[in-house]
Amino acid sequence: MAGAEYTELVQDHPIELREKATIEAFLRRDTALHLYALGDLDDFFWPFTTWFGLRRGDGLAAVFLLYQAPELPVLLALEQADTESALILLAGLAPTLPDRFYAHVS
Repeated sequence: MAGAEYTELVQDHPIELREKATIEAFLRRDTALHLYALGDLDDFFWPFTTWFGLRRGDGLAAVFLLYQAPELPVLLALEQADTESALILLAGLAPTLPDRFYAHVS
């Protein structure tokens, strides 16, 4: 990726999401893709989750989940409709992610 393109990509910054309803509304846009993430909204799993989003315009363009219950955290970075926003979110989160983690990326 060229330097100018990279600079343009990281202008949008990730935000931490804490509202279950907001997260659920986004995930239900593609229930099949986000089925496991939807399950992690359950009160049992919620304390082990950290949710990140990228806002563009009036709404969320991408949402990722960092699940921190297992020995190694798991990042669910799944997005098919807006891959550009997913790339921006991933680039923005990279410096803050744990040193080691599993990742599911699409």
